[in-house]
Amino acid sequence: MGLRKQVELTVPSDIIFYRTGREFVAWQRLDETGQSTNTAALGRDRSDAQETQPGSWVILEKSSSDEGRKLDAPDFDRIFVLGYDKAREEHYTAYRSPDLRGRLPMRVEGQSDHKYILINVIGDEGKTTEVRYKVVRDAKGTLKIEPPADSATKPRRRN
Repeated sequence: MGLRKQVELTVPSDIIFYRTGREFVAWQRLDETGQSTNTAALGRDRSDAQETQPGSWVILEKSSSDEGRKLDAPDFDRIFVLGYDKAREEHYTAYRSPDLRGRLPMRVEGQSDHKYILINVIGDEGKTTEVRYKVVRDAKGTLKIEPPADSATKPRRRN
């Protein structure tokens, strides 16, 4: 028997229109003002002004399914990072990971130009490993994500 979703979370208005058939299970601002806004992963719903301001976000997505949630199912299966161009006043896709199997929580550590997104990835053997994605900006200020070089985040083969 599967588990059903227990809490309905409100996706911030800044990012709600970027859902593409996958459910947003956690999100966190990457801007300096967003250090304490990992509300989804904590199971709380906030609607403060900080989340309504346009900005850059890291979002964990899960494929939609009609079945109930299984005990050993991953919490998310893709990382989606939205950058924000202040001059153009528009979002852009900074990074979209290949499919992976991950567990909450997610953390963003560091300040300014030295930030990392830390997630827990479930390997082929079922072992969970913490993985670090480096958050960088190029010379034009465009947000880029440098995935780790290890095999934990490589695209999965489908049987």
